Amino acid sequence: MYGIQDKINQILRGAETIRKMNQPQTPHNEVALTTLPPRRDSETKTEMRFRAKANTTRRVAGQMNKTEQAYAALLEERKKAGEIHHYQFEAMALKLAKLTTYTPDFFIINADGTIEFHEVKGHWMGNGRVKIKVAAENHPWFRFVAIQYKKKTWVYEEF
Repeated sequence: MYGIQDKINQILRGAETIRKMNQPQTPHNEVALTTLPPRRDSETKTEMRFRAKANTTRRVAGQMNKTEQAYAALLEERKKAGEIHHYQFEAMALKLAKLTTYTPDFFIINADGTIEFHEVKGHWMGNGRVKIKVAAENHPWFRFVAIQYKKKTWVYEEF
């Protein structure tokens, strides 16, 4: 026990030293200003894309975007008409591989008891299409549907 406590104290002292080293060395009445490095002429396209992607707004988990809100209104109409029994936004995540999950936009229970997962997309980016295909292969007892709003109509694609 004594050796473990010594090791913990050593780590804590090291962390405190690093924290002190990272503090700006300015007098109390001055303000430390930090500036971004100038843009390099040799910046690659990949670096430019990374910078552009870093400046985009990210979606907050659990909050619908405008397309998803419009589709939720359509699902509410279908629920009132008796076509579906229940729907829920981002209700669950499906495990696809050891460190990979897929969270469908909508979990839907139809009036006949069948279960569907709906993915609403403005456009496909990254590995979204691959994930829904893998989910459909791994879970064949569910129906997976991708929905896009194109030219003022809902376009459905079943996987």
